[in-house]
Amino acid sequence: MKHLTGFLLATTLMGGPPVLADPSQAIGAGGNAVVAGGTNSVTTDQMTAERHDAEMNKLLATMKQTIASGPYQPEVESLNRHVAPEWYADAKLGIFVHYGLFSVPGYSGMGCWYGNQMYNPDLDTYRFHREQFGPQEQFGYKDFAPHLTATAFNADEWVSLFKEAGARFVVPVSCFHDGFAMWDSKLTDWNSVNKGPKRDYDGLLAAAARKQGLKFGVAWHAFFRPIFWHVYSKRRASSDIKPPDAGTPWSFYGPDEVTPGFVDDGLGRLVELVDGYQPDLVWFDFDTEQVKPEVMRRFAAFYFNRAAEWKKEVAINDKHANGEVLPPRAIVLDFERGKTAGLLPDLWQTDTSVSWRDWSYMRNDSFKTVDELVRELVDIVSKNGVLLLNIGPRPDGSIPPEPQALLRGVGAWLKVNGAAIYGTRPCWALGFGEGPHNSGGGAMSDRAVGYNAHDFRFTQKADVIYATAMDWPDVDDHFLIKSLSTKSVDGTISEVRLLGCPTPLDWKLTEQGLWIGRPPHPSCYGAFSFAITVHGKVIGTPQNPDPAAKASDDKLSK
Repeated sequence: MKHLTGFLLATTLMGGPPVLADPSQAIGAGGNAVVAGGTNSVTTDQMTAERHDAEMNKLLATMKQTIASGPYQPEVESLNRHVAPEWYADAKLGIFVHYGLFSVPGYSGMGCWYGNQMYNPDLDTYRFHREQFGPQEQFGYKDFAPHLTATAFNADEWVSLFKEAGARFVVPVSCFHDGFAMWDSKLTDWNSVNKGPKRDYDGLLAAAARKQGLKFGVAWHAFFRPIFWHVYSKRRASSDIKPPDAGTPWSFYGPDEVTPGFVDDGLGRLVELVDGYQPDLVWFDFDTEQVKPEVMRRFAAFYFNRAAEWKKEVAINDKHANGEVLPPRAIVLDFERGKTAGLLPDLWQTDTSVSWRDWSYMRNDSFKTVDELVRELVDIVSKNGVLLLNIGPRPDGSIPPEPQALLRGVGAWLKVNGAAIYGTRPCWALGFGEGPHNSGGGAMSDRAVGYNAHDFRFTQKADVIYATAMDWPDVDDHFLIKSLSTKSVDGTISEVRLLGCPTPLDWKLTEQGLWIGRPPHPSCYGAFSFAITVHGKVIGTPQNPDPAAKASDDKLSK
């Protein structure tokens, strides 16, 4: 078997197999030598218990003092006073970024869960790793760190692309399940300043985002680390998951279980992120169920109190409904690769990816289309949601051409139709839409939907209702919005415009609905937004596509 032991000091433009920029840089040659027993001299951990605990105790003392002196306390009633920020409800679109050690193998079969799967002899990922990199006891997951080079990473260029996409905020994964910190953490040597990129990734991205007028958030997955490494991985004795690289909160693979020390270390790292980067948003994965609710309430009280000091509006994302982890009003509920089937009264969010398959960079990936992404955004916003759209950069920090093209495509659509998205609120009188097709049903309900020109989604801003058609009619010479008719409009409609279309439209309000003559040419692609100015009230029964679609909206956790 050929071991590609010097993997990924450069990659090809379109993905494809890894290419060594310099054979002398191969693992096992020169400075990156792998010695007997699987200890990589480049990645040795220098942290001590004394240094770790001294720093952690300072951070926890800061948290305690901030909670004691602020308006929020770690209690349900207190945290439920929090209100989701207006900037968040206005923004509608953010960019999620999965970039970390999992980016290095680029394995098309697994993506960001590669590390968990590579130690299980029953899985293809295990065999792939041995063929490409060598035995796990000699080249473990931690040994990818030197190859997360970020040589092509430019935070300003990333944010310029995100801004061109029409995004209003950016949320990088600051700490994935693997535990690698993408900031200058003082609680572990396994961070992006000491290892790999040798740069403060979070800090650079935060500065670039704010310089260009975007809000900045951080994403946390790391309370899941003991399960990720020590339960799901089915590790064997012949691996590198052993002391000194495992067993302590500051070691790479961490402890075997969720211990009080591990929880305190996690809280300390979260204090570092909050105080170091003043995030406008903190996103949590399902891993919050691994700690007691009072732990998360302590963090929420600390973060909200810090925000009060900074005089800024902030939000927390969590995936657990009904107050299972945090009180409902303390969070903006997040659906992973899914959404609601109906209109919710409170702001919520979908996190999904431009990729159908995973979150991080993968060779031979399968991507959604611009039309699919645009329609997803329109549907989510009509239901009072926000879209957090993910991309996965390569290990060198470059963004592959496919995600770049998709983001630019969404941005071009928003330049035409942004008025129907940004700063809007649900059209409570009509519901989220009408037509034969709907999607949603909670987490993991992401799928392609065959919308047609009879499907509309509604939003509203002041006296303008935006009705976005989810396709262009191929046969019909008109659009018909059934929810707006002489029976439902108690007043008048003074204007109907197609965003992006310079010519006046033929239209009339009938008993069957608002009839709009089809213009000779589409104004854009994907979905088509009509701005309808209404004077008076809109009454009647909303014509939602699926009036009964709600049963699985509260089934959000695993």
